[in-house]
Amino acid sequence: MIIVSVIISMVVIIISLSVHEFAHAWVADYLGDPTAKNLGRMSLNPIVHIDPIGTIMLPLVLSFTGLGVFGWAKPVPVNLSNLRYPRRDDALVSIAGPASNLMLALFCSVIVRSLLFIGTESDGVHFILFILVSLIRINILLMLFNLLPISPLDGSGVIQMFLSPKALFNYKQLSRKITIVFLAILLLTNWIYIFYLQPVGNVFLRLLQIVAGVQLIYS
Repeated sequence: MIIVSVIISMVVIIISLSVHEFAHAWVADYLGDPTAKNLGRMSLNPIVHIDPIGTIMLPLVLSFTGLGVFGWAKPVPVNLSNLRYPRRDDALVSIAGPASNLMLALFCSVIVRSLLFIGTESDGVHFILFILVSLIRINILLMLFNLLPISPLDGSGVIQMFLSPKALFNYKQLSRKITIVFLAILLLTNWIYIFYLQPVGNVFLRLLQIVAGVQLIYS
């Protein structure tokens, strides 16, 4: 059963990250930068988005540890010079990924409610519900994880819009060191899950429970 659960978690996170990166590419193209589109990244094909560490290794390790599964994909390239309002639009491109995860979680919640209304007598429906609940939970984790203001996560792109030129320069200078420390904390402890992802995630999941009609919060 653990192997099945891990396989489902991996499939779910790869799908979710593909939607996430597609959203980045689509918003960038909408705001005037076709770079990602021209490189084939405006796609739901997981192969073009996979990052070996963030998409495969990290989620796989977390799946076996029993902690929430999250990660990242290969960053979508953005040419700021093509954007109409570079600083604002870069933040909008960044926030598009987490927003797509929230929308996907909400969409899955609606489908869960619909299936409950129709009936859940068959094993097939129970399996579909299990996958949908996994999609909801993992997408909320992905949204929150990617909103952390640490490069290469999306939160770093959002926070840069609010920094002064001097603060922005210092932030970029420190970002590589911060990333190394962050990865060490992420891989060696469960602090990020306990103090951020779980409590904040449960706030969103309690709201989505109203829509879905099933238990969603992280234990």
